[in-house]
Amino acid sequence: MPDDSAAPFRPETIGKLVGVIDLKSGQAVHAVAGKRDDYRPIAIARGEIIDGDFVALASLYGRLGIRQLYLADLDGITSGKPQTDCVERLLSEIDWSPTALFWDSGWRSGQALESIVTWTTQFACLIPIIATECVAGIGCLERFVSQISPSRICLSMDFRNGQFVSRSGNQADWLAACQRNSLGWILPLDVSTVGTGQSARGVELCRGLKEVAKQSSTRIVSGGGVRSDEDVESYLTAGCDKVLVASALL
Repeated sequence: MPDDSAAPFRPETIGKLVGVIDLKSGQAVHAVAGKRDDYRPIAIARGEIIDGDFVALASLYGRLGIRQLYLADLDGITSGKPQTDCVERLLSEIDWSPTALFWDSGWRSGQALESIVTWTTQFACLIPIIATECVAGIGCLERFVSQISPSRICLSMDFRNGQFVSRSGNQADWLAACQRNSLGWILPLDVSTVGTGQSARGVELCRGLKEVAKQSSTRIVSGGGVRSDEDVESYLTAGCDKVLVASALL
């Protein structure tokens, strides 16, 4: 039978959680250790048949009491071919109203911003992400800010095995740009920790950004390896406002 409890998390923890949907070829997949070629569709979650249906997964999160989502478009991130129709389907078909939807479309500087701007205007919950692993450089952030309110933008600071991933600019350059533009959110994430149950590296990333974020009133959302209330508390203590979780709820 389907399990609509949010174990292993206490009710007071649920409000801090952001349910993760990793989207690959139109299906919700289970991300483990950043090995994207090996991600497979989620078949069953908490006793409920999902069969890769990302709307069904989002609905499950809602029944668990989660009210915020993070959608990672892996096609857009890895190949520059965003699944933009999936965002519209999610927001139109989901049976509850997210208070926030962090959306990493894998946007690149050569792509039009019109659809992102339109949907950000249409859906108050939508928080578009610009990711250091995808864009050509910091100038792309300036382009984002020129068309979307900085308070609605999330900068994804991408890491793999502890190493910062950027096509141009180092970690300090991107942090300075975040402060200069007064972005609403920053998302430090080491994909090699995702789905591993090992949260220490992600917690350290957040701790390193805590003071910088505080100075610019930027909020931190992060995760990786979250399995328990204790893991969530570690992220919150390190400076996070919201904590990403997927595997522990599947």
